[in-house]
Amino acid sequence: MNATTWPGHRPAALSLIVPEGNIEPRFWLEALRAFDLHATFFVSPTDVLRDVVNWRNLINDGNAVGNGCLNGVTDDGVLPNWTSKMIEQELHMAQTFLEDMFVSHDVDCFMAPGRNLSCADGNYASILEQSYRYIITRWGGVNGCSQNLQALRSCRVDQALTTPNADGWTILRLHSLDELDEVGTWIMDHPRDRWCATVAEVARFVRTAE
Repeated sequence: MNATTWPGHRPAALSLIVPEGNIEPRFWLEALRAFDLHATFFVSPTDVLRDVVNWRNLINDGNAVGNGCLNGVTDDGVLPNWTSKMIEQELHMAQTFLEDMFVSHDVDCFMAPGRNLSCADGNYASILEQSYRYIITRWGGVNGCSQNLQALRSCRVDQALTTPNADGWTILRLHSLDELDEVGTWIMDHPRDRWCATVAEVARFVRTAE
């Protein structure tokens, strides 16, 4: 992608994602509104059930939700005691719950819990690829216009802010409101440097532009 390609003739695109559990949706909604930003939250049914009202408020405000049901189950992606059938059933149950909870929102993103997607009877990457249009990995780097949308790279805040002028699409993992404040302040100071949108919004634009 180049400066004449991204909306607003901006040189790069940025998507904020929040991959971990124990999120307080009310506080994230307030903070995102303060910076006029939106993020994609990868959650499990347990996360949502802790505060259904505020999760719905967060998503109805323009933020996005993805399936993150395996985050917390494994730190590196390996599930040695799970068969592919068990994983498929877990994904289906979580997906059904999220779609029922957020009826007007497409849950088409998944956050891979690690780099090694092996299980008791092989590898479950193919299950994810069949189920989700966009898959976020933990491989660091910037995504290009020909990026495989089922293997999108993501970065930590410290990685991204050290190379703020990188062309392409950066997916930034936020783990705290302090990190959001840091990133939001940088974006406000550089309003013409980034087109900021959710993962699905940028991915749809990439698909259309190809």
